[in-house]
Amino acid sequence: MNAAFNKMKQDIKEEAIAKKAARLIRIRPSMTLATTFDGDPWAAPVYYAGTGRGLYFFSNPQSRHIQDAIASGNAACAVYEESTDWENLRGLQMSGVIRPVPAGMEAAAAVSAYVRKFPFIRAFFKAALKPDLAGFQRLFHAGLYCFVPRRIYYTDNSFQFGFRRQVRRKALFP
Repeated sequence: MNAAFNKMKQDIKEEAIAKKAARLIRIRPSMTLATTFDGDPWAAPVYYAGTGRGLYFFSNPQSRHIQDAIASGNAACAVYEESTDWENLRGLQMSGVIRPVPAGMEAAAAVSAYVRKFPFIRAFFKAALKPDLAGFQRLFHAGLYCFVPRRIYYTDNSFQFGFRRQVRRKALFP
């Protein structure tokens, strides 16, 4: 009986942590991507929308972080709340891959989520240009990419200093 209770208590903790992690993805506007190629690291902040399989963002296909990520097949990402108090430091640390998202249903859903998260983006589009994948490509010379996490860790000093727990991918990206 005690083992079953402890397992239920652990599951509730995992669910609460997953909810906090999902909230962080929802409310934070930007993530920091980290890439490396030939031992030379690079970091780049980008706006993103979390939906479906991962974190979707627009970037120039010739940018260093895109070129490095495609060449190496690896990337890392951090999403975090800024705070000057150590007790309020919380965030996500993820490793995974960055992949281009071609036109289609996935791209349409990602662009829609992106425009919902960043409604100011509509001001960039004129009446003749829609805020869809083709419109973003023409206006910003940017491609749509998805950071697909392989491993996800949630950190939260409000639980205790240095608290860090792995979050199952399916809990954030079903």
